[in-house]
Amino acid sequence: MTETEDRCGYVHEDADAAPAGWECPHPADGDERCVFHRPAGDGGADRVAAAFEAAVAAGESDPRRRRFYGATIERLALPPGTLLAGDRSHAVDLADATVGEIAVDGATVGSDLRLDGATVAGDFDAKGLTCFGDLRCQGLSAASVDLRKATVDGAADFAFATVDGSFSVTRAELGRLALSDAEVGGTVNANLVRVDERTEVNSAAVEGSVLAADATFDGEVRAMGTSVGGALAFTDSAFGDGFNGNDASADHGMRVGGPTVFKGVAVDGATDFRYATFEGPVQFHPEQHSTETRFDGAVDFEQATFEAGFDLREVVFDGRLYLADATVSGTGRLDGAELDRGATLDRTETSAAVSAASARIGGQLSMADCEFGGAVAFDGAVVAGEIDCNGGTRDGATRFGSGLSLADAECRSGVDLRWVESEERISFHDPETAGRTTFGDTVDATGARLDDGLDARAARFDHLAGFEAVRAGGDVRLDGCEIGRLRSDVSPADDGDRPTVTAHGASVSEGRIAHPGDGTVTYDFADARIGRVRIEAGDGPIAPLAAVRFLGTSFDGFRFGPHHGALEAISWRLHDTETDADLPEPDPGPRRLETTYQQAKTGANGVGDATAAAEFFRREMRHRRAGHAADVRSERGADRAVAAYDWLANAVLDATAGYGERPSWTMLSSVVVVLAFAGGYAALGVPADSAGELLLFSFQSFITFVIGPAPAESFSVRLLSSAQGFLGAFLVALFVFALTRSVDR
Repeated sequence: MTETEDRCGYVHEDADAAPAGWECPHPADGDERCVFHRPAGDGGADRVAAAFEAAVAAGESDPRRRRFYGATIERLALPPGTLLAGDRSHAVDLADATVGEIAVDGATVGSDLRLDGATVAGDFDAKGLTCFGDLRCQGLSAASVDLRKATVDGAADFAFATVDGSFSVTRAELGRLALSDAEVGGTVNANLVRVDERTEVNSAAVEGSVLAADATFDGEVRAMGTSVGGALAFTDSAFGDGFNGNDASADHGMRVGGPTVFKGVAVDGATDFRYATFEGPVQFHPEQHSTETRFDGAVDFEQATFEAGFDLREVVFDGRLYLADATVSGTGRLDGAELDRGATLDRTETSAAVSAASARIGGQLSMADCEFGGAVAFDGAVVAGEIDCNGGTRDGATRFGSGLSLADAECRSGVDLRWVESEERISFHDPETAGRTTFGDTVDATGARLDDGLDARAARFDHLAGFEAVRAGGDVRLDGCEIGRLRSDVSPADDGDRPTVTAHGASVSEGRIAHPGDGTVTYDFADARIGRVRIEAGDGPIAPLAAVRFLGTSFDGFRFGPHHGALEAISWRLHDTETDADLPEPDPGPRRLETTYQQAKTGANGVGDATAAAEFFRREMRHRRAGHAADVRSERGADRAVAAYDWLANAVLDATAGYGERPSWTMLSSVVVVLAFAGGYAALGVPADSAGELLLFSFQSFITFVIGPAPAESFSVRLLSSAQGFLGAFLVALFVFALTRSVDR
């Protein structure tokens, strides 16, 4: 019998992975077919295994013998320890084969093992397999694939494979892993796997979960267009060259039905989740894991959809974090995260809260053109770069549905809030902590709409705090702030709004404040320190200072000069306003008012404003008199008498000299004294031919201490004359004092 006559008559016609027209080189075993191409079940498993080993061994000299294209085998089972293709030369190829079950666990294959296009009706069991070449199973169909503890020096390639059940490479050591375009009906287990080169799962569809705890991926992991029905979990895994879930195309975004878990991972390259859809929560928070979650390169979630929020707490991002154009339906958490190169959230839309409490942000934080439905909080965060909420354009301004909080934050650069809109309060203050928010550069909220106002109490603005053209529905709180330069021009957000800008106890070195002039906006600088600040008003009937309250305020460089006319019109009153604002301490006591005008006088003297200083001194003294009157009503005994004397002395000094600020009042008082005493002398019968002589006598008595006593006969006249002389000397001295004081001013 010739070689051709002894050979199997099978010709591979229905080709998929193997070449069409291939003729089987194996010897026939009855019915002109070899044991590999007989109907399934014709040959026993042991007989098939022995023939398979013999054929592979013969392939060392005849490579054709290692090809089993289109084979039909009920069960291919090799005992553990079996060595195939020890020469490591030619591949063992079962392309397009149909096998009921494969069991090669513990076997060793010295060359490539190929099952491209093969169909395994049952399980493909390759636990502990050692393959010195590639394990190529492209287009494979199997009930399950088990490569636990397998070692494959080359690629474990299951691209386009269909696995009805689970796929496991747990504890396997692989040169490269490929599952691109594969379909897995169960779970992909890759716990403790090690892959030396790339891992490719592009466009794969996994109905179950992908689990890769403590795995090591030295090469890039590519998962572009991958769909995972369950969880995607890489707990405590290491990525040597990044994770790529997208190739910049919306058609190739990942879809994960369950949780996406990257807890405790270390990723050295870039991580790309662009266009991904996360139906379950995204969990990167290490929680109780001993290792941190760290991404060495950029992490990109551009246009990703988070249907259950994300938890990136305490994650370390050495590269920049991108969440631009993302849609977040659940809570987003970045608390305690380290973002060394900052973050981009431009055009992101959220429906729940986003929190980054105590985060450390090393670069710019960009949040332009966002729609935040929930509260946004960076409480206690340290931000080295600028916080940008508009991208430099009015159209790019962000909208905060539930407010923005930067309480206790350290913002080392500027904060750009121009044109933003916030339905709830923007807050830089937490009343429950003793910390304070600090801004190392400009904070600019020009053109912002703050429906519930702003709470910046106790904040420190090292440079500009800009609130120009701000529309506020609630109060703007600057109490206790330290402000290098303040620029504030606040108006009501809607008709009926009456916002107050409060700066109780604040320190403002310089700046400009303005109000509409119609009484709708009030400024309250109670107990504040005001430096070189200009005050302006709109075209309304309320003068600039008439909408500003100074109570207990210290003035350090503030110039009253531009406001003399307006102050004179309101009798130099600083402690109340002409608006209907409901201010705290609406009826301050006299001692409080005395201190207020004493400090105003000191401030006016400091800038050489003698006129304002004089008027504030008079105000100070009158409120001191009111304090004495209050003491008279409240004290008893000697204290009451002392208070009464102080009140009387104060009143006399006011009436006769305007507290030394009105020398003309002293002259008028002197004339009144001369006239009054002239009447007294007439009543005592001082001889005089006319009223003029009585006036002359009274005038001489008035200046007794100057030119000597006037002639008088009776004791009563001499007594009255002496009293007038004493009073005259007092008034003369008082006039000299008042005149000198006015000249000095």
